[in-house]
Amino acid sequence: MRNNRFQNKVATSGFTLPVAALVATLLWAAIGPMSQAKVYCWICCALCSYLLVEFNNANALLRIRSRLTTSTFLFGIGCFPFLHEAPEALSVSFFMLGCYYFLFRSYQGSNSSSNIYHAFVSLGIACLIHPLLLYFVPFVYWSMSVYLRSFSFKAFCASLLGIFTPFWFYSAYLIYLQDYNRITDLLQKILLFRFPSWNDYLSIDISRLSAFLLIFILGLISSIHALKTSYNDKIRTRMQFYTLILFETVILLFMLAQPQEFDLYMALLTLTSAPVIAHFFALTSYRITNLLFVFSIFIYLFIALSSVWTNYLPLLQIF
Repeated sequence: MRNNRFQNKVATSGFTLPVAALVATLLWAAIGPMSQAKVYCWICCALCSYLLVEFNNANALLRIRSRLTTSTFLFGIGCFPFLHEAPEALSVSFFMLGCYYFLFRSYQGSNSSSNIYHAFVSLGIACLIHPLLLYFVPFVYWSMSVYLRSFSFKAFCASLLGIFTPFWFYSAYLIYLQDYNRITDLLQKILLFRFPSWNDYLSIDISRLSAFLLIFILGLISSIHALKTSYNDKIRTRMQFYTLILFETVILLFMLAQPQEFDLYMALLTLTSAPVIAHFFALTSYRITNLLFVFSIFIYLFIALSSVWTNYLPLLQIF
């Protein structure tokens, strides 16, 4: 039976999410020594996982009962060791997920100003952490206008209020401290874009490159599948996947333009691609997709275990 393939059993199993959480936690503990940054990133990852469950339930992105979206994200973050001590990347991912959550709730809302405001507050906090994400805002407006049908003058005013709220509070705090240098540094980061050099691209190690190629290939295949079979989904779900695919493309462009911020954009790409990849594996049932699913798991684990081996190799040489 087609529905008895391994990928379908994993997609519909109630054990998939606990197993993915356990594997991610074990890898978090096994790769490298524990530190405050590592514990903080683990907490961020756990919060993102909980919010992804709510995100998936609220929008019914998959036509079957499945926790594969959250499991895909957890497995990806857990198997990519360079993200285990990247607090900025995981913090930005959490607030960007909050932006997605409220943005999708605004779909065709006659009075969506509240959801738009909260979406842009989350985006504003992410921009406060990494100011160049402000260039992400026009694409959010595009998705609101074309896909989500939630753009209006009232929503536009709410978005401006939302995006500036974190900056207002942060600026007031800095003025209270009379620390004007941080304000000028923030403005310089927003206004002055540093063009990458070849060394920025060449500095990406094999572990990061392998992780990127894996997510890129899976995301590309899944995006093509989502576009080709979109007629099977409800119109709302279809528009939401179009939005996610647009954001995937934008994040890839950001990654090409700023390879020096690879870890941050890799975390965002892993998060944004998770629902699309889960949609592909949960709703297909062919021999080739089953083989691709198994092969992908082995690649994920190979990236993680190669880092474990590298981490413990000096200890093995001592003994």
